[in-house]
Amino acid sequence: MDEHGIRVTGPVPQRIPIITYPKFDADCNSLLKKYMTRDIWSNMKKKSTTRGGNIQLCVKSGVQYPHSKIGIMATDDEAYKTFGDLFGPIIKELHPGFDFRYSYKFDPLETAAIDEQIMSIEESIAKVSDFKIEVNRNFRSTPFSPLMTKEAKLQVERKVVEVLGDLYGSYTQVKNLKDEDCDWIRKTIGFDPKTTNKEHDAGGINEDWPVGRGVFIQDKKDFMVFVNFEEHLRIVVLPDKTSDQDNLH
Repeated sequence: MDEHGIRVTGPVPQRIPIITYPKFDADCNSLLKKYMTRDIWSNMKKKSTTRGGNIQLCVKSGVQYPHSKIGIMATDDEAYKTFGDLFGPIIKELHPGFDFRYSYKFDPLETAAIDEQIMSIEESIAKVSDFKIEVNRNFRSTPFSPLMTKEAKLQVERKVVEVLGDLYGSYTQVKNLKDEDCDWIRKTIGFDPKTTNKEHDAGGINEDWPVGRGVFIQDKKDFMVFVNFEEHLRIVVLPDKTSDQDNLH
């Protein structure tokens, strides 16, 4: 707005809608640019999900930061079907054999290729000295991060903390995380829970930061749960190092 001499009094809206067909740089290689055609844009630009999700918000991060690999973020579970002409081919390229149109089930014709991958993994297990397993999930009937209100974030946080209370460990809100915990998380999984990125800012994921965000760390430090970051839940499983330490003594 400064470039065009526009001055605004009061708070500036965080989400400026994209009205016209997005333009991309020639060197942009994102999947959004690859599959977003003018026809697809025209067919979707006036559609919305029942929770108010629209294609403008879905593509905002990829338009503002065109050098991201994917460039699109779903606002809620309905977005995958409401804007399926765009999400469909992108998901297909990222996950061959995975068809969102059929309740997120694998295509039976692709099971042979999957079996080959599993066999390859099994053959390699004996050589593995370290591992990390990550699972990202969202609650059913709850909007994804871009559409979540502050109250919705707190509600998800309370629900997760209640369940995790049965496990040995501690949950800490992001604002109360100690530097040594952040350093350990960053060195272990390459993720700093106190640092936000511009793509998430543009996509609406970091609204109300850091309200409702936190990390559960199991006592043995082989199990972690991140709450309300990109997804409602990011679950990380690591090898149990305590058994190795016990053997050394």
